[in-house]
Amino acid sequence: MESSNLQNRITEQLLELIKEESLEPGDKLPSEMTLARRFGVSRSSVREAISQMQSRGILEVRPRSGSYIRAVTDDPVGAPLQQLLSFDHNKMWELLEVRKHVEAAAAELSAIRRTETDVRSLREILDFLDQAHRENRFDEEVEKAYGRFFKNLSGASGNTLFTHLMDSIGDLSRSALPFSRVKLQQFPHTKDVILEQLHRIAGAIESRDAEAARTAVNEHIEFVEKSLRDVLGYKDLNKLARQEF
Repeated sequence: MESSNLQNRITEQLLELIKEESLEPGDKLPSEMTLARRFGVSRSSVREAISQMQSRGILEVRPRSGSYIRAVTDDPVGAPLQQLLSFDHNKMWELLEVRKHVEAAAAELSAIRRTETDVRSLREILDFLDQAHRENRFDEEVEKAYGRFFKNLSGASGNTLFTHLMDSIGDLSRSALPFSRVKLQQFPHTKDVILEQLHRIAGAIESRDAEAARTAVNEHIEFVEKSLRDVLGYKDLNKLARQEF
């Protein structure tokens, strides 16, 4: 096999691994030795593929530490938007508006096309979130589970472009105002309502009710926006960001 074809194959396998393991930005890849054994190739071939993915902005290689996810997909859309958000945090409200329309459309398709495996994966995530809620936990694992819920929702649509768009929007949302998620959790009963909304979304998808799935996602995003505006006091987010940091 030609070297370029081998690198392309390894890159595809790495992307599939990232998807299967639901790895997110900041997560670490297995070691080169582990990957070489898994893919049946040499460590040098794995290293070259990782180097390619680093040059595309998908991975970050940290000396003496390992390779970390920078983005699940090469993201020519997210990069300029990230720059815009870094200069104007108030664009987050426009981002939430985009998220509402994209995720509502994905939920509608997911209700039509979902499989039993898709439903089971959503229910497993909700079981974890229910347990975390009973324990009054809100940590990194809980936040990742929330992200996985919407990643799996988009995957159930059968449309990979929805998955890529939602990955980009999720990354932008998490990085736009990192302190906003903490503040949102301080708002009374927010966690209760959000969890109930996720159950409603999953229920609509399981029942193959496309209209109900779209409506439930719209209500969820609108609630998140209203709660954020309330807890942040409708302040100028650019000034608030400077105060926080």
